[in-house]
Amino acid sequence: AKVVSGDFKLTGANTEYVLTSFAVVPAGGATVALNITAPFMYEDERMLAVYLYRDLEWPRFLKAELCTQKFRVSKQRQPITFDYIDNQWKTNPLHMLIVNNPTTETDPSHRAHFWYIVVADCLLEQGNRDSKVPPLHFELEIRNQLNAVPGKEPIYTHFSADELWLYRYHGCTLLVSGAVTVWLITKIQRQVMKSNGSQPSNNSLH
Repeated sequence: AKVVSGDFKLTGANTEYVLTSFAVVPAGGATVALNITAPFMYEDERMLAVYLYRDLEWPRFLKAELCTQKFRVSKQRQPITFDYIDNQWKTNPLHMLIVNNPTTETDPSHRAHFWYIVVADCLLEQGNRDSKVPPLHFELEIRNQLNAVPGKEPIYTHFSADELWLYRYHGCTLLVSGAVTVWLITKIQRQVMKSNGSQPSNNSLH
């Protein structure tokens, strides 16, 4: 899986933080697992959440001035809550599913889409609470599902859709390397057998 980690702090001036972007395969999906930890309690979590944006809606996110305007164009939203576990403030693992299905006739399913994962707290726009907001550390794991066929075991990869040529390249490299190895082993075995067959036996020397 693709694993991304880092640190950030939300403030009244920066109410959202982009964790990463990921290209999802056409007519497929991807799984997202997110864990966040904090050194002290996040006092007001009412509007703290993780949002998923598709590339079609992303320009509207960038143009919006207010945090509340930005989250309205998201495709998914999941609230973030912290619990005090093992002497640390942390979230329970957040799991989200990205489905890359077409929504309109102008959005064909054969095209891969970039998805953007954002953490935001729009409540920070409403007052000066920066000192009460802890710095956050996140660990994010994303997996692309290559096959979306009902009844079949899903195949996952950590490659983004724009990197799938690497997946295929590595597969071809393994096949070629395996074939070359088999050829070399066979050639060595034949040379050994030929060498043994050409040596005179002990009886022929007497």
